[in-house]
Amino acid sequence: MKNKYLLPVLLGLLFISNIFAQKSNLIHCIHPQVCRLLLSSIPDVKFEEIRFGRMSDHSFQMTAAQMKKTFKAKILIIPPAKLFNWIPKLVKTRESQKGLRTIVLNSIIDTKMDIKHNHGEEALGHFWLDPESECENINLIQQQFNIEMIVNPCNEINQIDKDWKKAAKKDLIDSLFLITHDALTPFFEKLSIQHLALKGSGHHEPITPSQMKRIIRKIKSHKGKIIWIEEKGIKVPASMKKYIKKSDLLIKWDPEVIVPHPLETLLEEVKK
Repeated sequence: MKNKYLLPVLLGLLFISNIFAQKSNLIHCIHPQVCRLLLSSIPDVKFEEIRFGRMSDHSFQMTAAQMKKTFKAKILIIPPAKLFNWIPKLVKTRESQKGLRTIVLNSIIDTKMDIKHNHGEEALGHFWLDPESECENINLIQQQFNIEMIVNPCNEINQIDKDWKKAAKKDLIDSLFLITHDALTPFFEKLSIQHLALKGSGHHEPITPSQMKRIIRKIKSHKGKIIWIEEKGIKVPASMKKYIKKSDLLIKWDPEVIVPHPLETLLEEVKK
């Protein structure tokens, strides 16, 4: 009979938090992936997402009225400064107000300083598309609120990373990825996965003639499998669609999906 009480007890001991986390304090977060990370870091946290629309577009600019709305948040967690250029201004403005606490997440960790990077600065702001950086930010949040979890939330993320590394060395070793946005470039560079970004961090930027020639040459010379990843909201340019062969794999992917993890859903599609 005593065993039936064991599971509730273990669940109750899932994590140990300080007095702050146990209180009814509300934490605000900007961007759905930041809120997801907060919930992973503090399972019973009370939070509210501040969303202004078009958050997936790096050119999105917060208005004065929207900026003012963020001052109501006593505790605010926001994405890395590289994701949106208005973040430093928001942080500076909040610093001038008493009683406001702002936590800025870290950008993607660059562990290959010796290679020539093929991504814009904004690409480094997609912390959730790099398991190493995602776990670093989980640790950052837990340290900020003095959280110590019995079950490490990074276990699942580390497993996704291991699965990708295994696939990169085996299933994807001869594959070429054509991605419509460079958000995946930092992660793919770490895994030494062959890829080309059709667009940089600017979602609406056109492909230049020189870029197009380089991409076409690579497509024609590549002997292995070609995988096109079309991000939600960032289509394959019409000028490139005619180069998608029937033997190619075209994946429509949402990098901002919350459950399951976007890297997990992508790997499942890639390995089909």
